[in-house]
This record gives sequence, C-alpha cells and structure tokens, in this order.
Amino acid sequence: MLTYVFLAYSISGEIGLRVPFTTSNVSPLWYASGIALGSVLLFGVRVWPAILAAAFVVNAASDIPVAAAAGIACGNTLSAVIGGWMLIRVRGFSRSLDRIRDVVALTLIGGLGASFIAASFGVSSLFFNGIVAHPGVAWRLWSLGDTLGVMIVTPLLLTFGTVREARPVRKLELLALVALAFVSSSLNLTSHLGRVRPDIFVYGVFPFVLWAALRFGVFGTASLTLALSILASYGTAMHLGPFAQGSVVQNITLLQAFFSITALSGMLLAAAIAHRTSLVRRHHVAVVDRRSRETIALLSSAVDQTADGVVITDREGIIQYVNTGFATITGYMPEDLVGRTPRILRSGLYDEAFYSELWGTIIRGDTFRGTLANRKKSGELFWAEQTISPIRDSESRTTHFVSVLKDVTEIRKHQERDMQLQLAREVQERFYHRAAITVAGLDIGTSACPASAAGGDYLDLFSLPDQRICIAIGDVSGHGLDSALLMSLTRAYVRSFAQFESNLSQILVRVNQMLVEDLTGNRFVTLLLVVLDSSRAALTYASAGHVPGFVLCDKGNVVSLLESSGPPLGIFDDSTFNATMIPLAAGQTLVLMTDGAPETTSLEDVQFGYAGVLNYVRGKISSRAEDISNGICSEVRQFAAGQAQSDDITVAVVKVSECEELSRTA
Repeated sequence: MLTYVFLAYSISGEIGLRVPFTTSNVSPLWYASGIALGSVLLFGVRVWPAILAAAFVVNAASDIPVAAAAGIACGNTLSAVIGGWMLIRVRGFSRSLDRIRDVVALTLIGGLGASFIAASFGVSSLFFNGIVAHPGVAWRLWSLGDTLGVMIVTPLLLTFGTVREARPVRKLELLALVALAFVSSSLNLTSHLGRVRPDIFVYGVFPFVLWAALRFGVFGTASLTLALSILASYGTAMHLGPFAQGSVVQNITLLQAFFSITALSGMLLAAAIAHRTSLVRRHHVAVVDRRSRETIALLSSAVDQTADGVVITDREGIIQYVNTGFATITGYMPEDLVGRTPRILRSGLYDEAFYSELWGTIIRGDTFRGTLANRKKSGELFWAEQTISPIRDSESRTTHFVSVLKDVTEIRKHQERDMQLQLAREVQERFYHRAAITVAGLDIGTSACPASAAGGDYLDLFSLPDQRICIAIGDVSGHGLDSALLMSLTRAYVRSFAQFESNLSQILVRVNQMLVEDLTGNRFVTLLLVVLDSSRAALTYASAGHVPGFVLCDKGNVVSLLESSGPPLGIFDDSTFNATMIPLAAGQTLVLMTDGAPETTSLEDVQFGYAGVLNYVRGKISSRAEDISNGICSEVRQFAAGQAQSDDITVAVVKVSECEELSRTA
C-alpha cells in the first residue's frame, strides 16, 4: 500500500512540476495534494511515510536546495495528514461525497484549510533559501494550486468505486462525455475562428458539467474537470484560450479560479441530486415496508401538505395517489385523476417519441429528471421541474412510480428576464470599457452611467486611416437584451464601413440601409459620428437624429453646434445625411452626449436640459476632460435627488490643447 501511494504521489508530483507556469517549485495545479489527502482518507494516517518520502524525492530532484525540499515535503505531508485527520473526525462525513455538507467539508478543510499549511511551509522554505522574491504571490498560487488538486483528484479516489461497479455502457458514456467536452473545449485554443473571440466558447463547458453531475455524480464532474484543466493549462501556456489575458500571474489566477468554481459547482450539484434521490428512496422504502403505521401516517401527512406536487402510479402508469399540492398546481381534484393516466396533463408540445423515451427510462428503473411543460385543467400551460422515480419492493422489482413536480413557471419568467438584462448589461459594459483612445494634442474623457434596466447607449472611439480618429455616440430605442444586441450590431456596421469609406454621410447611409433591413416595429437608432482630422486641425461630423453636440471656446461660450443632419437610422431606406467640417482651435472643448443627461428630471419634474450640461462644463472649463465627463454624470444624478435612473447617461468630452499635434499615439 505504501509503495502504491509513493508511486502515485511521485508521478503526480512530477506532472505538477512540469505544468506550464511552474517556477521555483510553485505549481498552479498540484494534483499530488489530492493523491495525498485521498490516501489518508482511504487508508488512514499510517501512509504519511510514503507521502513524506515521495514529496522529498520529487522536490529534491528539481533545482532547489535539499533543505528547501525537506521543508516542502514536511509541509505537504502535514497538510494531508492534518486535513485527513480533521475530515475523518467531522461528524457524519461520508467519503462518497453524496451530500452538500460533505463537499463543503472537503473543500474548506481538505482544500483551503490544509493547503494553508502546505503553502506556508513551502513558500517559507523557498523564501529563506533565496528562491522566491515575492512570497505573497507564491503563497497564493501555491495554496490555490493545492486546493484545486484536492477538489479534482481526491473526489476521483473517494468515488472511484461508483464507476468501477457501473455497467459497461455507463463507462462508455463517461468516456464519450469526457471526449466530447475535451474536443468542444479545444475550440478555445484554435486560431481559425475569424473575428469570433475564443472565450465565447468557455461557456460550453457547463453543459458537460451538468451532464456529468446528473449522470455520474461527483466522480463524473471530477473526471471532466481533470481533463479540461490539463487542456486549459496547455492552452494558456501557449498563449491561447480565454485565460491568456495578461501577465503570467493573472493567467494562472484566472485558470485556477475558473476550475475551482467549475469543480465545486459540479460536486455540489451532484451531491444535491444524490442526497435528494437518497431521501426520496428512503421515504419510499418506509412506505412500501409499512413497518410502522405511525411513520406511514407522518410521511403521508408530509407528502400531502408539501407545496410540491406528488403523484404515485402503479407499474402500468395508472394514478393511485395525488397530494394536495398537485391539485393546487394543476387544478384537478384527486377524484379527477385517480384511476387515470398522467396523459391528461400533456401540453401538446412534445411528440410521442419523447414520451416513449421517458417511459422507457423509468421502466428500466432509471430516474427521469427534467423541466416539462404541462397543461392545467383550465388549459393554461405551466412549467414544472419534475422527477419520476421507480418504487421497488424488497426484491428490487419496480412496483410503482412516484413523480414529484414543482411549479417553476414564475421562476422561469424571472430567470429569463434577469438573464436577458444581465446579458444586455455585459454587452453594454464591454463596449464602454473599450471606448478609450489617446491622441497627442487632445484630452479625451468619457463617462457612462448605465440605468438599472439595460439600455442601448452606444459610445465608441477608434482609429481611421491617415491618423484620423472617429468618435461614435448613439442611442438605441428601448431597453433590454434586444437594445444591447442592436447596439452591438450598429457598432459593427459603423466600424466596418468606416474602414473603406471616408465620407461620414455615406457611412450613415450604408449603416441606415443595413438597419432598415434588420429592424422591425418602431425600433430606431440615433447616431452622431465625429472625425478628428490632424492634417486639417478640424473635425467633421454627421448626425442621424441624435441630440446635438457642442463646441465651446476657452471662455465657455458655444461657438459651434453639431446638429442633426438627417432622421434616425432604421426608419427610411432612402434617408440622406450631410457631413459638416468645423475648424478646431486650441482651448476649445467638444461635448457629446446622449439624451439621458438633458432629459433627467428633478423632483419638481424639471429637466436638467442642455443648459444644465453646458453650465456645468463652463464652471469646469479648465479641468481635465475625464473629470468633466465624470462630473456631468454626478451632477445629473444629484439633480435627480435620488430618483431611479430611467435612462443611460453617456458623455464624451474632448479638450483641444495643441491643434498641430492631433495624431494618434495609441
């Protein structure tokens, strides 16, 4: 046994030291910590000599002093022994990890808690031997690497028996799941996606995590996370994929955080499902055995009074029992259903093949889980999270089926709405954060104050040929995900046409023609394009129904007004627009905005107005552009006196210092 532990730790330790980014024996993915803790939990603390010897050999074989290797080995051994010892003494801790509290205990005690010991010993040994110069960063990476190893490898060891005893078909399914996830995640590493960002595909991991948790429990999620962590480590080392975003430390931290969250989420989901299934089965056994009339009466009362719907059928699918919650959800009384089949609830949204597959699942003795659309007695559709499980007798023969359903119609509506708003906000904020550019001779400041409901304000700064700079500011009608996507589409059109068309009026014409085909109903986009031309010391603008922009002299007086030269985009397919050139002089200030700032109202229903914006700018005419743009947003919110913000507030301010230096530097 000690030999096997020694070999397993040594091999995993060598792999850990060869993981990309590993420096000074600080590995971002230390799978050996999972081997060590799993061995202690399976075989007891008597395996510590094998862990100590293996840890020392692995580190001593690297390019560090023997003293440092000994210190690291002591820390790794103590980490596993103390973590395992504490977990064994946690009341009710189960190595099968089939309850949420078991997963939480493993993560907090075996992962975070034990890794504190290993990281402290290891980094101290390296620091006092002059190997690491930044112990704080090394300690954080070390502890997260050990924690990740525990969260991935230890569950594999503890739950290996669940798959070893599984049918061959289940094993093949698990292999297929891991292979599909591996191939799918490889999309993050390809360089042939055109303009598609590879980190979009990182979200493709989660369906596989759900699949693994539902079908294979903790072992499945741990196996999947192990395979994907190896792939992601390689890709990040090659500067590919969603985690190659910045410095090495940033990349490692992103990778560790993502896979820690993925592993923990999958294990918690698997544990919750296993625990719920276990509880339901125990309750059913108590009913079938009828060993205690008191227990049966109590259970019957609990089932009948629960808010979730419960239905029990015989093996042929004839309804034997429905509880009060089911009657409340569906509108059917028990006498309407007993003696009939659940076909009465069919919504008409699924074909016979779907129900045949569902019936085949439960008749095989498997549990069906899903969110289904059903129909109430009134004919109204409702969504329900539904579980159908077999009830077996003492000889493991299925005698009945029990279905537990929870009405999630309102929850789904709220989730869909919240998801759309969140996606809209992410799209909007992503573009806001990129709306920045530096130009010699100009001081450019932008500010965006989004409303609580995602709107469609659009602000973009980008370079054009011949050292020209374009500022695009616009507003999409409406709120929510549709507006955010329309904003993204408009941005793509503007940037595309601006690369080969220098005439602003023609750019607006082309964008308008595209949007007329895309938009429906009363949707439209207002847009103001401003080009700063260094060769002419001037700006050129064209506006499609957007609120005016202003050019102020160094005294704060308005010297030029950037008025709309055409209707909003997306309404008329034959709209035309005029481009106007305005000379620039040192000391002038350009102010651009959306309608959110001037249309904000006070408690007395008085609008802040353009006058409010310009008066604030005049008072801060000598300030930095960034301070002015931020100050406008603050002044507008203060003017609203705590009222909920109904529209986005977007502002761009450009101050001209030296016209002859209008050239892009970044």
